[in-house]
Amino acid sequence: MGLLNGAFPAWAQTQKGKHLVGMQAGELSLSLRDTRASSILLSPAYGKFVLSNLALGLELPFFYSFRNSPVPNRSIHIALTPFVRYYIGEGRVKPFVSVLAGPRYIYVRYSINSTETESESQTDLLYGARGGVAFFINSWVSLDLSLSYTETNKKAEYGYNSSNNALGYDKANRLAANLGFQIYLGKNTR
Repeated sequence: MGLLNGAFPAWAQTQKGKHLVGMQAGELSLSLRDTRASSILLSPAYGKFVLSNLALGLELPFFYSFRNSPVPNRSIHIALTPFVRYYIGEGRVKPFVSVLAGPRYIYVRYSINSTETESESQTDLLYGARGGVAFFINSWVSLDLSLSYTETNKKAEYGYNSSNNALGYDKANRLAANLGFQIYLGKNTR
C-alpha cells in the first residue's frame, strides 16, 4: 500500500551495499546562426555505497563540440575519473557533494583554410567537484540538479584554442550546471 500512495523508505536508496548507475548531462548548446556551434557533455557513472550515503565509483565524462565559424573545428574530450560522492540526510530530497580526478584525452581537428585540416591530441589530468540535490522520484530513481567545477593540471597545447583547459570548455576554471538521473540497485537491508 505504501508504494501505491508514493510513500517509500527514503533512506534505502543510499544505504551500504547498494549500487548507483546514472548519467549527468551539461553544457548542451546548439546555435543555428552563422557560427553553427554545438556542444554537449555526457558523464555516465557507476558507483557502490561502501557506507550509507557514501559511494565510490567511476565516471566517464565525454565532451563533444563543433564550431563552423570562422573555420570548422571539432573537439572530443574523454576522461576516466574515479569519484567519491556523499549524500546528506534522509528523505526524498538529498543534497550531495562529490569529487573526481583522472586522466583525460583530447582530440581536436581544425581547418587551416578551406582545403587544409590539422588534428592534434594531448592528455592531462582532469579534476573537479560537484554539488547538487537528488530528488528521489521513487525508491530506486533520482533526478539530480547540480553545479560542477572542473580544471586540469596543464593548459591545452593545441593551436585551435590555447585557453581551453577545462573539460572541453572555452574558458578555464569552468562552473557548469548539470541535469542527471541515477538508478539505485540492490536490496534494502534495513
